[in-house]
Amino acid sequence: MASGIFNLQRDFQVSEKVAWHKLTRVKKPELTDFPEIKPTPLYYNADNFEGDKDMTFGNRRFFVPVAMDDGLPVAPPYCGETIIDDAEKGCEAKNDKDSRGTYILFTPREAWQWTTELLAGTDYNVESIGMLWNRSFWFISTELTELKSISCGDGRKTNFQLNFSGGLDRSVSPQCELSSIVAVCHNTISLSRATGNVLFHERATKHFSDRLEVAKSEIEKAVGMAAVFKAAMNSLAKNPCLPKRAERIYAGYITPPDASKMSTRGINTVKTLTHLHTSGIDNKGETEFDLLNAYTQLLTRGSDDTKIPLGRRFASSEFGNNADSKADFYGLLTNPGRVPERDAVECRGEKLLATA
Repeated sequence: MASGIFNLQRDFQVSEKVAWHKLTRVKKPELTDFPEIKPTPLYYNADNFEGDKDMTFGNRRFFVPVAMDDGLPVAPPYCGETIIDDAEKGCEAKNDKDSRGTYILFTPREAWQWTTELLAGTDYNVESIGMLWNRSFWFISTELTELKSISCGDGRKTNFQLNFSGGLDRSVSPQCELSSIVAVCHNTISLSRATGNVLFHERATKHFSDRLEVAKSEIEKAVGMAAVFKAAMNSLAKNPCLPKRAERIYAGYITPPDASKMSTRGINTVKTLTHLHTSGIDNKGETEFDLLNAYTQLLTRGSDDTKIPLGRRFASSEFGNNADSKADFYGLLTNPGRVPERDAVECRGEKLLATA
């Protein structure tokens, strides 16, 4: 597994908890742990010419992002601004064309400030930060402590992390996602970027700052939806559901509406789900939270004797038919408007089980 801590003198990961790579700087992350990074004009010296020359080509000026603590670059040179002559200022078409590819340096300190502004009204904790690959890549992993655990009264927890990352070398666009993964290295932040709920992803070019500002409201909504999810889970954890009731709901839900009796496969699935209700991961067979947990566990992981490869199971669970089924079952249990439907499902399940 690649940590991305490529240069031990420059790369780092800061957290109060030691990560798997054992290279953590153990302390509370702070803004000043990130070095200040400034765009430094690029100059060159040509033979037979006196003095350094400003690195411009056509109407583009080039810069190098440099860390102020050691005076070394953190990425290759980039075109940081477009020079528009007075004669060209009135030519909007040319201005737009020349500015289109201009890179905007977005530093980890700016990302930190944006994150803290975004979460100013929320309880949060910056859990882990870092710079990797000779400081060409940065990340900030923020724990939404207000949503730290789904308070089920039985100790089960679901973490919510707001992870923000980007590449200063323009290899990776800045991205922010809601995830359950605490970023501590290259692999963990890559997994978070690939599987998290992406809230913002934008190339650091023209209008980047404007789009980042606009994204604030959408991300605030997403954080709010996580709070709604937490409240729904709290409600399920308070609703009793012993194994017999779980069996009835499973039977009524998985059996096709036009079927007058359960198939052998259906009977076996209900048995598996009822077993998971009481003995699945962290389940106790006592509440509707166990009811939901068992259903999602079966559709995510499959039964013990399944022959479908884990990768295919995961893809179906998160992106295919199983994902739709999990979402619908969740809605059946949590949507107040579907209470009559849920009661009808349980009643039908009782009749089906009586003739199974």
